[in-house]
Amino acid sequence: LTIELLSSSGVITREQYPWTRRALDVYAAAVGMAGVMPLKVFFTFHSWVWVYEHRKALSEVGPEMPMPLSTEAGEALVQAFESAKRRSSELLVTGNSALVKSGSSDGKNWAMYLLLLSMGAGTAAWFIGAGRLRQLRDKAVA
Repeated sequence: LTIELLSSSGVITREQYPWTRRALDVYAAAVGMAGVMPLKVFFTFHSWVWVYEHRKALSEVGPEMPMPLSTEAGEALVQAFESAKRRSSELLVTGNSALVKSGSSDGKNWAMYLLLLSMGAGTAAWFIGAGRLRQLRDKAVA
């Protein structure tokens, strides 16, 4: 309808702007088909385009990189969890004397405690929720 109004008013006639009118015709047909087409056909077409572009990008970039947690970081996390489990069992069995003994000078204990503290804080924040955390922050600031 808009194309015909522009044509009849002399703004964009087919004789003056043949390429622009052809592009507008193609665009109008695509919009019309999108409104009439079943969603399954529409999404199938777009998934084909997505797969093509994904394969094209992979061929330009090369093989995919491994995930960061697949190698050394994963081993470090397993080691930290084993150490935390061992420390917690020592604390439960021997009481507070394990805390005095664990203050050794190897320098690696702080990383385990930092990891456990950050995991605990993240879990607490997840359970509390973002909205409640904002409310608590606003009360603390005010």
